[in-house]
Amino acid sequence: MAVASLALYSCYDLLGRRYTGHRLPTLRVMLVTFISYVFNLNLGALIGGVAFRLRLYTRLGLHTGQITRIYSLSLVTHWLGYFLLAGSLFVLHPLPLPPSWPIHRVGLQLLGAALLAGSLAYLLLCALSQRRSWAWRGHAFALPLGRMAALQAAMGTANWLLLGT
Repeated sequence: MAVASLALYSCYDLLGRRYTGHRLPTLRVMLVTFISYVFNLNLGALIGGVAFRLRLYTRLGLHTGQITRIYSLSLVTHWLGYFLLAGSLFVLHPLPLPPSWPIHRVGLQLLGAALLAGSLAYLLLCALSQRRSWAWRGHAFALPLGRMAALQAAMGTANWLLLGT
């Protein structure tokens, strides 16, 4: 299961390759993602997720803007899967919580509904929005297409299922 999860996570940056339009070879992109993820799991996101991608992709000729978009898309893929899976579980099959916790079954279901609502809002925005990019403080944000967002959801959810298994 660990190998399957690492292999699937290593494909996250392939979505980023498509999103940014760079032409690095598939295996090279997967290797960068794999190395970054392993260091992320052991040393934290700042060193693994960000620093290793920045260093490795820069050496491969990508510029900082491309690397940032690749990492951002990977991050959204990861958390979109978590929100969809956790939200579904919390709504459909809330876990029994210790009596001392301040949140109860209904609170957990409401949290799950909020996670699902946020996820669905992202998916609908990607699928239906006429405006594909926004600028804020000199930074441009571009939405992926609906098909890519659906693939993000499937990959992220599948990876969390593998991790949980």
